[in-house]
Amino acid sequence: MSKREIRWLFQQLPEWVEEGLLSEAQADTLRKRYAPDTQDSTGLQLGVIAIGIVGALLIGGGIVSIIAYNWEYLSRDWQTAISFLPVILGLVLYGYVFFKKRDSLVWKESGSALLMVFLGATISLVSETYHLSGTADAFLKPWLLLSIPLLYLFNSSLSAIIYLIGATAWALQVARPETVGFWAFLAMAIPHLAYNFYRAGEWIRKHLLAWAFMVSWAFGWFASTDSGLSEYIMVGTGLWLSVFCLLSAVLFPPGRNLVRQPFLVFGLAGVFIMLIICAYGARVPGFNFDRLWGTLEYPLWAALTNFAVLALLALAWIILGWTHWKSIGFSLESGLLFGFPLMLALYAVFSNGQEKDLPAIILANLYGLAIGVAYLREGIRSNSLPDLNIGMLFILALAVTRFFDADWSLIVKGVAFILLGIAFLLANLYIAKRRISNA
Repeated sequence: MSKREIRWLFQQLPEWVEEGLLSEAQADTLRKRYAPDTQDSTGLQLGVIAIGIVGALLIGGGIVSIIAYNWEYLSRDWQTAISFLPVILGLVLYGYVFFKKRDSLVWKESGSALLMVFLGATISLVSETYHLSGTADAFLKPWLLLSIPLLYLFNSSLSAIIYLIGATAWALQVARPETVGFWAFLAMAIPHLAYNFYRAGEWIRKHLLAWAFMVSWAFGWFASTDSGLSEYIMVGTGLWLSVFCLLSAVLFPPGRNLVRQPFLVFGLAGVFIMLIICAYGARVPGFNFDRLWGTLEYPLWAALTNFAVLALLALAWIILGWTHWKSIGFSLESGLLFGFPLMLALYAVFSNGQEKDLPAIILANLYGLAIGVAYLREGIRSNSLPDLNIGMLFILALAVTRFFDADWSLIVKGVAFILLGIAFLLANLYIAKRRISNA
């Protein structure tokens, strides 16, 4: 086998193990069989990419520091020429990769990322030279727009991650309603994300993109939508958390390692935080459908854009629910995660702008307890320590909220916590013994 074929095999093995096509032992046998013939594994490539980029950035930073020290003594013409030097160097490197190193993942990722960084440096230097607007919008918007082709020419996921970080920073810097433009920036990266989520192999690329996308989405969502509307802050947030959890089963087959299920981990973390907030009886605004079509802060075009995103989330939620129902099958925990936005909508109806509303608090606590029990049951049934600990975490967190909120004596609270702690340890010990005995 050639090095390229062996590299492809090594990229496929984690996916095959996750999908049950191979056991971990069989995958290790294949790695040992072909490892001596190649030195270009995925881990090594990532290391080379990281070292190369860090080294190039350090050199670039040193050059910029030297130039900056003498900047004020240079003429306007020299300043202009030097301003374009970074992007020219980036283009030369990119051209070399295009014609000479198109088969190397390391060169393609490094060349694309460095050109993107150098492009930003040129925009910044030109702005400084001609005293243009120094706002974040004036810098980030042209930089992001000019960087979009770099995501696709070499399928550069490192450039995509930098792009998502830049789009998120832009949304956090500009004022409303301009923040709605975040959805346009995100839409430009969706084809790259979708292609790499669904393609076979290169699981490290897929997982890094998933984490970057989810963090960008979360910040962009709260920066772009109207936090004064329950339609967004409650139902909309519940929709995308539910969509992430359901989508995880489609894109990332269930496995023993939660790091390889980024959508599920991120979705569960969001569900957990929302439930704790609701369990304390947080005040949320009631529904106000008239404001969906615009306010002083959100004119019609911005309000319609956000509503379109909300409608797409609802459509994705319905499609994924139908997919689970027909193909994957609903477990108790996935069913509860699917119904999470409905629970948040009901909470908003009960609360209706009031704080510490008793029916709303009871609903949030019961729902969180149901999720905890569902994962606890699944963990015991399948000998899964991650599921067991997720269930115990939900139950323990609800107990903590009641500790600070309930009017019980400290003795009662102390005994309850001791019993929960003992139950937590015994459950983990029980699962660990069962896994050992099965092995």
